[in-house]
Amino acid sequence: MDSQTKSDSAHINQETLPDPPDIISRTARDTFGIPGLFPFQRLVISNILEGCGFFGKHIQMESFRNQIVILPTGSGKSLCFSLPGVLLDSITLIIFPLLSLISDQARRLQDAGISNGKLVGGQSKEERAVLWEQLAAGKISFLLTNPESLQKESVLKRLKELTIGHAVIDEAHIVSDWGMTFRPSYLKIGKILNKLDIGQITAFTATAARTTIDHIKTHVFCGSPVHLIQGNPDRPNITYQVIPTLMLTS
Repeated sequence: MDSQTKSDSAHINQETLPDPPDIISRTARDTFGIPGLFPFQRLVISNILEGCGFFGKHIQMESFRNQIVILPTGSGKSLCFSLPGVLLDSITLIIFPLLSLISDQARRLQDAGISNGKLVGGQSKEERAVLWEQLAAGKISFLLTNPESLQKESVLKRLKELTIGHAVIDEAHIVSDWGMTFRPSYLKIGKILNKLDIGQITAFTATAARTTIDHIKTHVFCGSPVHLIQGNPDRPNITYQVIPTLMLTS
């Protein structure tokens, strides 16, 4: 998870902290060892939980069911989908671009005592059988995968049998950066998620130009209304300068 999740707050003596007034704050403290949330984190988490019907089954705003979240590195983006995934009864499906990111996230969830499974290429029939069995039995809260692993109809058939409440696309700028070149599977994510009938979809990235945002809207959300949450990437401790120099040539 990002820097806030990895901070020294994990070592805080929980008995010295006042009891948080709401379930989001309590989960942040009790499960992740975090005493407080950034405003952007709370907004994103609340939207996800609301879109999944956690606070009630009343009609939701369509745009809140689809979110593009652009927050600078270190803002705690992974907590924004990890925390609601702990509270939801349904499965959280997270799509990563790299196997290393899948393994890293799996390790961090495991360290927090959160059940998770990996759906990746190269798994044996026996490994897949165990995975499907655990998912069907409700023993796995988070399913970590990549877009290529979602291409097979046999996989989609099994996923349709599950209750997936929230789909996450991490490093969503890859849709534009790689999808147009050597990762065409990223351009099919939206159609795949539509087949799975997942009501809540959130795309996360640390940076995205307007063109990238448009590509995400097209290929992930298929033109549906999207709620954009964007933090200020400015780092006041970092400055750029242009220093004129005199170049001498012989």
